[in-house]
Amino acid sequence: MIKDKPCKGINKAKGFQGCGKLTKHRKYGLCLSCYPTWLYSTDLGKLEIEKARIKGKKQVENKKKKEQSELKEKVRDFKKEFQDKINLLVRLIDSNQPCICTGKQHKVFHAGHFYSRGDCPELSYNLMNIYKQSLHSNNFKHADIHKYREGLERVYGKEHLEYVTDLKGKQEPLRLRENDYKELLKKVNSILREIKKTDLDFNAEERLKLRNEYNKRIGIYK
Repeated sequence: MIKDKPCKGINKAKGFQGCGKLTKHRKYGLCLSCYPTWLYSTDLGKLEIEKARIKGKKQVENKKKKEQSELKEKVRDFKKEFQDKINLLVRLIDSNQPCICTGKQHKVFHAGHFYSRGDCPELSYNLMNIYKQSLHSNNFKHADIHKYREGLERVYGKEHLEYVTDLKGKQEPLRLRENDYKELLKKVNSILREIKKTDLDFNAEERLKLRNEYNKRIGIYK
């Protein structure tokens, strides 16, 4: 049980004459009325205020950093989910097609980017920049870009190869936030439901038309 004691400065406030009234609630021995007086009228008190100001500022900054970090982590999660959905859409458009690089069927397929996400993050979701590719070509041959070019020309023609090659530098950097990704996920999920229902294989011309149509519907690329 806290006992009543007379208001008189102790510890950091030692030597400061308080009001002497008995009180339970004290800071450095001073009552709640005398403590602010000590803070604002003495050098040690003013130093205490400055320390509290610096501590408070740091706490606010740390809280802001934590909130920003949590927001970035959320965005990263949505970003990964959206990329996974786009990659799935590519594999469905190119269903039963061989690897764009080798022209052969393989056990495991990826959705391989012509311009990598690291090199051109602004093209990460552009369906014209992504085609069905074997795991080996994508992972172990770093997209096998020379064979990729040959495959695009072989399957879709020289004009389309030139179009894809020319994509770089045409798109502004993507500045997508959490709400943007939520809306984009709704759109791509709707498209995925549609294309799964068709259960069709598409020829080269149809695949390009679908890529163009879905790019427009998703709304990132004109």
